[in-house]
Amino acid sequence: MGKNRYLVDYAKLGTSACKKCKAKIGKGEIRIAKLTPSPFSEGDMMKIYHHVQCIFYSFLHARATTKIIESSTDLDGWLNISPFDRDIILEQIKHVQEAKANKTTTTTTKSPTKKTNKTTSASSANDDDDDNEITINNDDIKIIDKKKSIEEKEDTIDTIPTTTDRVHIPINDDPKHPDNSFRQFRGLCTKIAETNVHLAKTFIVEQFITYGSDDESYKGNLSLLFHLLLPSKGYKSIIYNLKSKQLCKLFSIIFHENVSAMIQKCEECGDVAETISEFYSSTTHIKPPPKNNVIKL
Repeated sequence: MGKNRYLVDYAKLGTSACKKCKAKIGKGEIRIAKLTPSPFSEGDMMKIYHHVQCIFYSFLHARATTKIIESSTDLDGWLNISPFDRDIILEQIKHVQEAKANKTTTTTTKSPTKKTNKTTSASSANDDDDDNEITINNDDIKIIDKKKSIEEKEDTIDTIPTTTDRVHIPINDDPKHPDNSFRQFRGLCTKIAETNVHLAKTFIVEQFITYGSDDESYKGNLSLLFHLLLPSKGYKSIIYNLKSKQLCKLFSIIFHENVSAMIQKCEECGDVAETISEFYSSTTHIKPPPKNNVIKL
């Protein structure tokens, strides 16, 4: 396994850029540097900076021989960061470990099925050679295809996914659930306002729409929540202290979309709310909930 070293600290000037997403790391924002030998001077180390989420996302596709961050002991400067940022990093470590564990289990379960498919295909080929005189009518083929299509439709109805990559999207949200209460929304806004780091704000929203108020799953109206979180023109943008490009960056992380495409669309239409609404309806990472009928008084 490679002997990589990692360092965690806060950006001092805001001029460093993330190696993966190429975006600037804001001043005071937490970052993780991969320490590699410098090609310019022998014995010196070069720091390659990443956003926290960007570097852990790269770990999901890393080779088995690559040294990744598996615990807090793999990070230099761990004691110099705040407890809140420590929890963010520990959550990312847990997520990577769970993803790699699920990947190994799926590969082990798939391997024997491939062998059985080969044996069955070989046996079926032998049967075809022995039974060359057996014929099937076209009507029988149509009946079999209809039965298969009906069974596939029933299976898809019974197994509709309600989660997309750790984000729970309920089919029918409960209007009386605490996740839809204004109290929970005020608490979420308070946490966002008390945090200065943009990635930390994104992490707060991601945790809320993933686990909800009961720490199990989010059972509220996700579309309504995003509409309330999006600031409109005027005084609301001052309260959130977020501009259009910063909003596009935050929601590109949530939607797993290209940030440059979102910024370009926002500049073309001139409305950040319309831009995020369009990407929200077309993203495959988060499935929009069905529209509910609100009674107008």
